[in-house]
Amino acid sequence: MPALILASGAPTACRAACARPVSRCATVARPMTGSRMAPAARDVRMAFFKFGGKDKSTREKESEYTYNTTREQYTYEELEEYFNYMGFLAEEGTYDRMHALGKDRHPADVILLLACAANDTPKVEELLKAGADPTVKDLEGKTSMDWAEKPELREMLTKNLAARA
Repeated sequence: MPALILASGAPTACRAACARPVSRCATVARPMTGSRMAPAARDVRMAFFKFGGKDKSTREKESEYTYNTTREQYTYEELEEYFNYMGFLAEEGTYDRMHALGKDRHPADVILLLACAANDTPKVEELLKAGADPTVKDLEGKTSMDWAEKPELREMLTKNLAARA
């Protein structure tokens, strides 16, 4: 095998027994690791968001961004997901409170109680639009209005109660 002689300072990349000319390798700088070239750095990104198209003036477009649109579409599994997502399980350590609340109440109503306790304004708005009942009481006899601390939550609940009457 003939020896490969390079002029001093010639920037070429060597792999096995071949030499690449500078003009072919100059576009991407690759670090050398031993006798192999490391892969070039890549910029890999994925977009998981749907941008644009949300026009709040029409009901049809707005409904495509909400998960459930009616009270009956909420299930016990979604109650459990919300219980975990908002950190109630981490605070309490067990599902006992969730099971007791969900025993004789609709899941949408229980999620509304939990959302008001967590002051989760977007979730409360979604649940009220879906038809959750803000008059349902929890194990301590408190309603969603009793749990809500934010003024905008109280205003939303008051408007919903007035519309129901």
